[in-house]
Amino acid sequence: MQAAREREQTTEHTYRALAERARQQLASCPQCRQPVRGDDLLVSGHCPNPNCRRALTSLLLPAPRAGFDPNEYLALLGALGVLVGVALATTAEPNG
Repeated sequence: MQAAREREQTTEHTYRALAERARQQLASCPQCRQPVRGDDLLVSGHCPNPNCRRALTSLLLPAPRAGFDPNEYLALLGALGVLVGVALATTAEPNG
């Protein structure tokens, strides 16, 4: 029972830390310069400005390199986006 509680606490701590990082500003929209947070980039995938809503895909792609498979990279980012979404949903504050 103690081990299960410790795993649950570790998981909760990990989700909370991931959610806090996802709420931090990472960049600016290439078009309107609106601040972009981690969840904008990884979960919604577009600018948070309702007048812009530009896709932020260009911010996710690294510079091309030899031997680099962009499909594997995008799959990794998709999985990370799911984790960020789950972390945000499970740690959401009652008032938003």
